[in-house]
Amino acid sequence: MTAVGVNGKAVSYNYLAGDVVQLGGDRAFDYAINPLPFRAVPFLDSLTDLENGGLGDGIRDLDGLEYEAAPDRILVPRFLGQSSQQGPGATSDVVLVALSGGKQFETIISLLLYNDNEEIFSGEHSFRCWEKIPLLQLSAAFGNEFLKTGTNQNPAESVLGLESGWFQLDGLVANSLNTTIIDPAILAVLVERNGSIEGPYSRSSELPFLNGKQTNGDLLPQTNNGEQ
Repeated sequence: MTAVGVNGKAVSYNYLAGDVVQLGGDRAFDYAINPLPFRAVPFLDSLTDLENGGLGDGIRDLDGLEYEAAPDRILVPRFLGQSSQQGPGATSDVVLVALSGGKQFETIISLLLYNDNEEIFSGEHSFRCWEKIPLLQLSAAFGNEFLKTGTNQNPAESVLGLESGWFQLDGLVANSLNTTIIDPAILAVLVERNGSIEGPYSRSSELPFLNGKQTNGDLLPQTNNGEQ
């Protein structure tokens, strides 16, 4: 959602509110996600598309000049050990959004996963534009059995009888056919699902913590060079 003026061009208006509610008709579950706002930097009601000497390029830049800079790293403060089989356990998803380059780019991110004893596991994952995937596809280290038997975990810490931890995501590189962006900006949100597939369960989502700033975010270029 972007505020626009009567001429259809983006303007500074930091007074919008809303959220997204996801409904699933097959099993009647729902969850809501609060918006993550990027405040416009120019004065109220003034144009925000400052490229090309003020003529604009049609791209919303998260550069600290048009809109607030994008976050550097994404910190998800909790997760539960994931079940690789149907039955009781957590089967959560993570939603990944690329903020540098646009849909013509493949973005590679790094993962640092911490178990309940602060033992660290690392990995990488690539996606294009955006993706919603199970945590176990992001890394097998999210598996409850792996966390319980394959790590130096803390047996005194568990949630609903499951292992737990937290993780960090950071953009490494984004590539198109002819352009490379180092340290691309990303966003992510965890959608948690706990309980049995056949029985009662709960589903929730929460925005992560954001760490640092970087000025190479854009919404959303269409070309191979990450611009217009």
